[in-house]
Amino acid sequence: MGVTIKTFVDTAKLLSPKISVLIQGDHGIGKSDITRELATHFGLELIDIRLGQKDVGDITGLPAMDAANKTTNWFAADWVRAACERPCLLFFDEMNRATTEVLQAVFEAVLDRRLGWKNQFHPQTRVYAAINVDNRYQVNELDPAKRDRFAVFDLQPDVADWIAWGQTTSPEGEPRVPYEITEFIRLHDSHLEQKGNFEPSKKYGSRRSWTRLGDQLRESKVIDRPESDQFYNLAVCMVGVTSAQAFQSFVKTMDRKVTAEDVVADWKKAKKRLGKNITNETYIALTEALCKLYNERVFNRTELDNLILFAHDTNIESFMTLWHSVTQNYTPVLSAGIQDKKEVYEKLGKDVVDNLKNFTKAIQKRLRSVIDAGENPEKKIEEAEAKESA
Repeated sequence: MGVTIKTFVDTAKLLSPKISVLIQGDHGIGKSDITRELATHFGLELIDIRLGQKDVGDITGLPAMDAANKTTNWFAADWVRAACERPCLLFFDEMNRATTEVLQAVFEAVLDRRLGWKNQFHPQTRVYAAINVDNRYQVNELDPAKRDRFAVFDLQPDVADWIAWGQTTSPEGEPRVPYEITEFIRLHDSHLEQKGNFEPSKKYGSRRSWTRLGDQLRESKVIDRPESDQFYNLAVCMVGVTSAQAFQSFVKTMDRKVTAEDVVADWKKAKKRLGKNITNETYIALTEALCKLYNERVFNRTELDNLILFAHDTNIESFMTLWHSVTQNYTPVLSAGIQDKKEVYEKLGKDVVDNLKNFTKAIQKRLRSVIDAGENPEKKIEEAEAKESA
């Protein structure tokens, strides 16, 4: 029976460094990412060793003759020396793609926590390994005796597991996976990864490839242009034609509606969801909803901060409407604390003054251009307003 990511992570945290861990599961389910995050949790340097690319000498070290003493010394690999001198997490990835000779050498590290009689690992060094399990892969099977040297986890994360992980915050301060992708997978989970037979030479999506697609859509700045060829081409090369077509169609028509509750919960996240759909009409509608919500219940500290962030981004018309609501009904602010009340008034009040100055300058500039033109003032103002709205 398989375990979810949460179960694996919670259990792995309980294990002693002396216990070697084997993670087995399908490709692209996050075995490497999870191990990296565990290394961070333990405060250990991660040393990632792809055994499918190694020879025996990369594991055991290389011999050097000591003629004076008529002996042979072995020079250890740099990663072996690191695992002996300081705590780290050794991650033997692609273990069942290694040759039989390499596996024999590695299992000394797994069982005895050393390589050769001189190179004993640091007491806090941890040993992890990962393998892909399925008859679809060209791999060498681990016999029962080899598996018996590990605490074995059959990792089978469910869809909710991956979505929850994708919604967590990355070190860059953004969700690990864009909202568009997690929402698509939530509603169309069959596209997350291929089940059953694989057609030769056909590209399929996986948890890893969907994550990478999200990264590329962000970096290329086409995530808000689902109708573009660039969006589709990136999706095709990452998750295959079938999933790319379904994903593009979904994003082009998805409901990016954001509520007042979304705004005060996390305005930055809500703003990303809206993407290029933010218009003056959007700000006006959200402002009306925020004023209504503000009059209905008490805002906590986080909600007040997000209200201020929203106010900074909105247009002057919506800003003044929001300011009027704050000044007319300050009970929620008072309930959140005198200091919070003071901050809200100070921050928004300063913006009121700045906005009024800018608004006055804009009106004066518009009237001056109308007078200088010597034409119908009302018509000119209407044209200017239409141009600004566009």
